[in-house]
Amino acid sequence: MQSGNILSGTVYYSDLTPVAGAWVSLYDPTEKTTYYAITDSNGHYAITAPADNDYVFDVWFETTRHGPISPIDLSTGDITGYDVTLSIPPP
Repeated sequence: MQSGNILSGTVYYSDLTPVAGAWVSLYDPTEKTTYYAITDSNGHYAITAPADNDYVFDVWFETTRHGPISPIDLSTGDITGYDVTLSIPPP
């Protein structure tokens, strides 16, 4: 994979407790390729994907999709602090 830009941030529960083990992805609809990361114990993730494209952003936790399905343009540089708050309380 060509080195590209980095999308990074943190996934939180509704009370702002970090979520470990969430699956965060960028889907490239043109190439039909998914780039992903699993959040660490602090809820952090970082995904590197080829730059010149728009991606669909998604967050899955356990078997449920939670994240906004938003277009993200990574052709202009890194995006840091792209945080997501799930609408579920911590366990």
